[in-house]
Amino acid sequence: MFVDSFVYGAHTTMADFLFSGVPSLTIGAYGVDEGGGGAAMPSRVGRSLIRNLEIGGDELMVVDSVKGLEDVVGGLDGDGEILMKMRRMVVSAILTKGT
Repeated sequence: MFVDSFVYGAHTTMADFLFSGVPSLTIGAYGVDEGGGGAAMPSRVGRSLIRNLEIGGDELMVVDSVKGLEDVVGGLDGDGEILMKMRRMVVSAILTKGT
């Protein structure tokens, strides 16, 4: 699993990991205020890459906070079944959509 950085997301690095079939985890928009504004473009790239695959994996790969990252990574620790499910989703999307 690739865990995206924040505030400035991984961009091309995450795209490379996804294209290689590696499930990725990102914060949807770091720094969003309660009104929905404030998130800079660099913090939204990972979410866009995952959504562009149209895998329906947002609930598994896009979280809302640093705490969300910690919860997902902690919950996946040693759970190969969920990681393989995520990998199959990513690989299937890459094979279906192409580049």
